[in-house]
Formats: sequence, structure tokens, C-alpha cells
Amino acid sequence: MGYSQAEFSSWSSSEIQHRLEKLQVLGSVLYFAAHPDDENTALIAWLAQEQKYKTAYLSLTRGDGGQNLIGKEIGVDLGLIRTHELLAARARDQGEQYFSSALDFGFSKTPEETFEFWEKEEVLKEAVGLIRKIKPDVIITRFPPDSRGGHGHHQASAMLAREAFDVAQDPAAYPEQVEKWGTWKPKRLLWNTYNFGRGDYTSPDQIQVDISQYNSLLGHNYAEAAAISRSQHKSQGFGDAPRRGQYTEYFELIAGEDTDEGLFKGVDTSWERVESGKAIKQLLSEIIQKFDPNRPQASLPLLLSLKSEMSQLEDSFWVDQKLHDLDEVILACSGLYMDFRSDKDQYVQGAQVVGELVLEARKHDVEVELVSINQQDQNKRITANQPISVKHNLKASHISHPFWLERPFHKGRFDVETEKSWMAYNNDVPLADVRLRIQGVDLNYKLPLQYYSVSPVYGEVREAVSIVPEITASVHEDMVLFSKTELEKTISITFEKHSSENMQAAIKVNLGKDWEVKPREIALDFKDGETKLTKEIVIKASNINKSSSVLTLINSDGNTIKQVKRLNYSHIPKLTSQPDLEIQLIPVDIETPKKNILYVNGSGDLIPSSLRLLGYEIDEVQGDDLSAELLADYDVLIFGVRALNVDPSLASHAKTINQFAENGGVVLMQYHVANVDPSVIAPYPFEINAARVTQEDSEVFIKDQTDPVFNFPNAITADDFNGWVQERGLYFVSSADNNYRMPLEMADTNEELSSGSLIVADVGQGRFVYTSISFFRQLPAGVPGAFKLFVNLFSLDN
Repeated sequence: MGYSQAEFSSWSSSEIQHRLEKLQVLGSVLYFAAHPDDENTALIAWLAQEQKYKTAYLSLTRGDGGQNLIGKEIGVDLGLIRTHELLAARARDQGEQYFSSALDFGFSKTPEETFEFWEKEEVLKEAVGLIRKIKPDVIITRFPPDSRGGHGHHQASAMLAREAFDVAQDPAAYPEQVEKWGTWKPKRLLWNTYNFGRGDYTSPDQIQVDISQYNSLLGHNYAEAAAISRSQHKSQGFGDAPRRGQYTEYFELIAGEDTDEGLFKGVDTSWERVESGKAIKQLLSEIIQKFDPNRPQASLPLLLSLKSEMSQLEDSFWVDQKLHDLDEVILACSGLYMDFRSDKDQYVQGAQVVGELVLEARKHDVEVELVSINQQDQNKRITANQPISVKHNLKASHISHPFWLERPFHKGRFDVETEKSWMAYNNDVPLADVRLRIQGVDLNYKLPLQYYSVSPVYGEVREAVSIVPEITASVHEDMVLFSKTELEKTISITFEKHSSENMQAAIKVNLGKDWEVKPREIALDFKDGETKLTKEIVIKASNINKSSSVLTLINSDGNTIKQVKRLNYSHIPKLTSQPDLEIQLIPVDIETPKKNILYVNGSGDLIPSSLRLLGYEIDEVQGDDLSAELLADYDVLIFGVRALNVDPSLASHAKTINQFAENGGVVLMQYHVANVDPSVIAPYPFEINAARVTQEDSEVFIKDQTDPVFNFPNAITADDFNGWVQERGLYFVSSADNNYRMPLEMADTNEELSSGSLIVADVGQGRFVYTSISFFRQLPAGVPGAFKLFVNLFSLDN
């Protein structure tokens, strides 16, 4: 990734000088790990800013399988957030960001399982291709390939790095890549050892690098830069304070040439690594020596001469890289302001998009001419301090949707082409290819179209322009549950027209013939300025034992109707995705006794909305709202996932909570991370740890089939644990007071059975339950057995 046009055209003189110095350095590093937030941001900042290397991070996944501390998004929506958190981090540490097609399917205990999900050969091919394309001199892994790496994804990333290091050098491997980029032999592969978590893997005999330097041009040291960068991972709660003082990184050689003189021993990082590059080196030294921070434009003649000299060199990886970087420096020195904006935030696919190119020359002694926009001649001279704007029309070709979600994806890998898999985000957005003539020399710049507005609170605001189909649809809930007493459901669908004209449309309901649907074709007639129409369809299941189905809508062209989803968080851009509108139809053989439920929100989950699908009315509160008076109106008190992690003050309500249970209420507490003690609000002590069962199809044993939680109001058997998703549970109970029953056992393959997924205690006339089972994943996924068990846990037979 790079800077947006508006950002790099407004660099300060110190930033320009830093970029000039970076033009002198022809060295590159690839940092290699598994997830967003795995990367060592301090090291990336030091490599990119102090050493001035081309520094890239390959995150094999987009973090789809993690949890979310700032909202309720999970799965691919969370992956979209974490993708842009990584891009925000790279914008601050000046690294570049790449991905593979690997899907974060959740915690994995072994690399073998990870490779099975990821389809190892495909991800290896992508890693090798990226190495050949960006040609890193040094590759650095975050994790080791063995049990010290912990997470199976971590170990797998190190194994892939080691294998890709060798395969990238093999001319027989992936010959189509060799034809395009050739082979590549990095100088060395290193493990960036660490001392955090459960182990200290650093040692005095390892390669040591001091990264404590303070960069006066940029105004920070690299631990300070890292804090800003790492704090972008807000969904994972990784806000960090700046660190100062001595800061040493450690490295262990894994492959390649040994070194006792820093990471780049034996690598020529000067222009002399390029044939005929010595003259470039000398000219750059002269430019830097003569640079005047008060008049950056005075460097333009020499910079334009440098561009001419570089353009005459034989095509090579480094010449192309540095020409691109040089063009950014030239624009920044010119003082030209350039912006490509729209006064609309949304356009219909296929329609004409109206963009406005705004330019202002801010230096009197710089000659600037607008030559063309997207090959359309303009030939407009730009006079200092006299802004010009040029209207330019484009076609809205592609809807705004993450490219890796365009096709149905596998359980462990997105279906994308190798070269596309590396991309951080879409490159098919409307843009202006602008040709400028600065001091008589032609240069090209690409500007994405952005929606421009002025907020009375935030001032000037720019957002991505979204492209949408002519008609989209939305539903209040994308999952419908059918029970024995409710085999017929009415679904309201709201259709939205995004064009300005009146229109009619016929939409077909796509659902198997064994479901009764009325009507099967929906007539839409938008008129008199209407933009939204709500229609109802009635769906009837023939019986409660039929299989789940997916309902979609088809337009007259045979294409599936899309829905528009928008994510809006202040630390990342507003994000638009447009998946097919799909409604899950799930028959569940379940009894649902009437209960008044109070739900204490945790870090964000979809349990309340999932229970409402069963007809439950649920009131949601924050922890500081709890009181005996409030609880008097409820039968059930449920704590959301990680509630105590989010709000430790909940512990102060322990007496009130336990009295509620003694008086006949049910307290149901879901999983917590092991850095808090959830038993502080329990009637009896218990302890949790980081143990988990990650195989969603692992066998589950019911130790006592007569236990009430397996019999009222629903009979629970081992079959109810079929069809679960991602994992069984996490952060299990490791020990519990004898007053607790531990009625379930489960384990991953080749591990001892654990009883820590569920503990139950009778308390006075009520019940206390703590569960590590991942209901927060199962209920939103519509797993029938999980619904039945969850309802049983908060239902008393009295």
C-alpha cells in the first residue's frame, strides 16, 4: 500500500527529506506471519523508516476467526475490519501490506490441521509468487515452526516461510511465475525471537539489533511509532502506550547465509546493485546535499534530471520501484494540491459517475500543466493560487464488494487467483489517471474517486464512493427459525431502488419446491419518487424434521439480489460490502418456556438477537445498571462473552447476583479470557485457563444423561452436537468447587477428555451456570442443538 494522493502531495519538508534519503536505499524485507496483529510493528517501523528498506508484511489471513472487542461483527465481516486495521497500521509505520487466500478458520492446535484447511499447496504457491514478485533480500518470521509457536496457524506460517524460501529459488517450481518474475534467492531467513506470553526465546548468542534510535525528521523513536501503529488493531484490544529507552530485537538464523554484522550482511543496498546505477547514486547524494527545506521546489530541476537518468536504465525491479517513489517526491516538492472528488457517495452500477479533479499550484516558481485525464486531452495551465476544477465522467463498472468475497469460499481458503490474493483491497475503484507536466516533464498519477463533504464537527471528510446495483434488498433478520408450534413464518423484505427513475421489476423467490412459498414472484413498482418498497412472503415448512435451506432472490437477468452492508468505525474508512441476500431457514425441534431475560452486554455478540428468533423478549443492559430492584422483574440473567473482561466493576454486584439465584433465578455466564477471575460473581469458586477444544466435530460425551440441563425443556443427546461451527469451546474451567456439576466431556483428537466446558450449580431455589462452549458462534450460525442446549441451561422445571 502507499499514501493516498492527498497525503503525499502535502508532505512536510522533513518528510520529503526522509523520502529522498529512502531513494538511496535498495534493500527489501518481507515479514511473514499468520494474522493481523502478529507483526512486530516496532521492527517494521525501524526497517522502513530508520534503515529505509522496502518493508512488507505478509499476513497469511485476514483475521476472520478472531473475536471482536469493538462491535458484533464476526467471521468475514471481522476480517474486513481487521484488513483495514492492518492498512491503518502500515500507513503509520510505512510498511506495505500483503495477504494470501488463507482463511482464519479459528484457533488451531496443530499445523497439520491448519494445512488441511488452508490447502497448503495453494498458499505455498502464493507465498512463493509474492517472494518472486517483490524480491526480498531478507525474510523474517514472527514464529518458530514448532510447539513454541503455540497457535497452529503460527507454526504453519513459519513452515511455509521456510519452504517458500527454498522453492522461490527453484526454476522448476511454478514455471508460470518464473516466466513472469524469474526465480529469487533471498540472502537469509531469520526468526525474530521474542520474550512475551509464555516464553522467552531470546538468547545472548542470537543476532541482536538495537532499534532504540530517535528519528529527528519524523519526530519519534520506533517503539513510539509502533505504539501508534499497533493501536490501530482496536477490534483486538491492542491499544499500546509508547515505550522509550533501550530496545533490542533478537534474531535466529533459519536458512541462508550466516551473519554477525546485522540483518543485511552481504547485501549491496546502494544503487550500485543496479547496472549503471553509480551515476544515480552520485546524483541522489547531490540532491540530498542541496535540499533546502524552506524551498523544496528548488530541488525539482535535479529531481527531474534524476528521473530522466533513471528512465534510461535497463528495466529492473528496483528501477521501477524507485521511479514510482521518485514521482511521489517530485509531486510533493512541487507543492501541487490535487484531489479527485464526487459530491455523491453512491452510484448505480453501469451509470455515469461524475468526478471533479481539483488542482491548485501553491508555488509561484513551479510550472504545472494538466495534460490529460484518463487519456482525454486537457492541456490546462495551472496558475499559482488559482485553483481549477475539471469535470470528468467515468463508468461505474464494479459494485463495491471485497474481491476475496466475490466467489463462494472454502472452509479454509478464499477462492481467488494467486496474484489477486496478495492484494490488500480492491483495485477496481473509479479513478483518474492524471498526466501532469511539471517544469516541462510529464508524470502520471492515479487518484481514486472520493466522496467529499464538510462536517460541522469533523471538518473536511473524504470517504470511498460506493457502487451499488440498481435494486438491493434487506431483511431485519437473515435467519428464520421454525419450531413445532410455528411451522409458518411471514418474512418482510425491503427493496431499495438506487436510480432516480420510476421502474418496475419482477423478483423471483429462489427456494426448493419442498417449501411452500407465497408468492414465488414479487412484483415491484417504484413510482412517484419511491425509493423503498416492503413486501411480505409467507413460508411454510412441511415438518420440523426437514433440512435447513437458504432462500435467495433472483432478478429478471438471473442475478442474485444483493444486500448493502456498511461498517463505520472511526479508526478505519467506512466500508461497504454487498453479499447476496440470503435468508437461512432452519427448522428446530425445540420447546421454549416463557422467561423474562436480562442480558448484560460483554464485548459484543449476537446471542440476544439469536434468542429473539425463538420469540424471547430480552432486555440488554450494561453492568452498572444491575440492581436488586431491576432483577426483580426477570427470571434469567445472562452475561455476554467476556463481560468481566470488559467491565471489571461487575464484581461489585456479586452479592446481588447470587441473591437473585437463591431466590429462584438462573444466572448464565459465558466464557471469559483467563486474565480475569469470573468466579468473583459466582456462588462457589472455580478457575479457568486457556484450554479449548477447537475441532467443531470432536466427540462430546454426556456424563449424566439424567441431569436436568439435558432434559428440560428439551431432550439433549450426543446428536445435538452435530453440525457445530469453528470450535466447541474456549477458555475452559480447569477446576471447580464440588458444588458444581460438570456434566459434559470433550477433547480434540489425541488429547485427554476435559470436563471444563460446562459447570452447573444449584443455588437456593435457582441455578448458576458457567459455560465455555462457544454459543456466541453457534447460535448466529443457526445450529439447532446449540439452541436447544442454551435454552435448557436457563430453564428451570418449577
